[in-house]
Amino acid sequence: ERIEKLAGELKKANTRLLELDKQKSEFVSFATHQLRAPLTAMKGYASLILEDEVGSLSKEVREAITRIYASSKTLASIVDDYLNISRIELGTMKYAFEEIDMKDLVEHVVGELKPNIDKSGLAFSFSAYLDKSPADPKERFIVHADRDKFKQVIANIIDNSVKYTPKGSLEISLSKHLSDRKIVFSVKDTGVGIAPEVMPKLFAKFVRAENANKQNIYGTGLGLFVAKEIVSAHHGRIWAESDGEGKGATFFLEMEMAG
Repeated sequence: ERIEKLAGELKKANTRLLELDKQKSEFVSFATHQLRAPLTAMKGYASLILEDEVGSLSKEVREAITRIYASSKTLASIVDDYLNISRIELGTMKYAFEEIDMKDLVEHVVGELKPNIDKSGLAFSFSAYLDKSPADPKERFIVHADRDKFKQVIANIIDNSVKYTPKGSLEISLSKHLSDRKIVFSVKDTGVGIAPEVMPKLFAKFVRAENANKQNIYGTGLGLFVAKEIVSAHHGRIWAESDGEGKGATFFLEMEMAG
C-alpha cells in the first residue's frame, strides 16, 4: 500500500513538473516574441545611421552607434536561440520543405558572413566536390529542406568556427557522394578545438566548453542544440570531430540527395 501511495504521489509530481515545464516554454516563447520587435527596430535604425542615411557622423558618434548595432545584433541572436528552443520544446516548430540547392545556400551564407570572416583575419576557402573530384561550377547539390532553417544551421556552424578560431584558417567544403546519395557540408577550422570529455555532450542544451567561454563570452550554448534539432527534423545528421583542445575542429552536416 505504501509503494502504491508513493507511486501515485510520484505520478502527480511528474504531471505537475511537465505542466510547469510547458508553462516555462510558453513564457519564454511569449517573452522572446515581445523582445524581437524592438530589437529589430534598434538594429534597423542603427544600420541606417551607420550608412549615413540620416546625415554624416563624427568618429566618436560612429563608434558609439557601431557598438549599439553590434550589441543589438548579439542580443537578437540570443533571443532567436531562446525562441527556437521554446518552439522545439512545445512542438510548434514549423517547416516549409522544398527542393533547394545547398551550394547556392552555402554561397549566400558565406557572402553574408564574409565581412566578419575578413575582419577575423582568417585564411578562408570554399570548395565543392563530386565524389572526390572538384565539381563543375554548374553542378547542383539538391536536398529536400526548409531553406530558412537550413540557412540558419549553416550560418551557425560557420559563425561558430569564426568565433572560436583566433588565428589560422577556415576551410568550407560541400561534397556530393553518388554511391550512397549523400551530400556532406563541412567546416574545418584551426581554432580552440574540443576536449574528448566535451564531445559527447557538445550538441546538448547550454553546453559550452571552458576554452570556448574564454574565446567568446556571448554564446548561450544553444546554437548547436537548435542546429541538431533542425537537422534531425530533416532526417539528416550533424556531428563534430576534433583531436582535442587547441587542435581545431571539423563540423559535418550530412543530408540525403533529393530526387
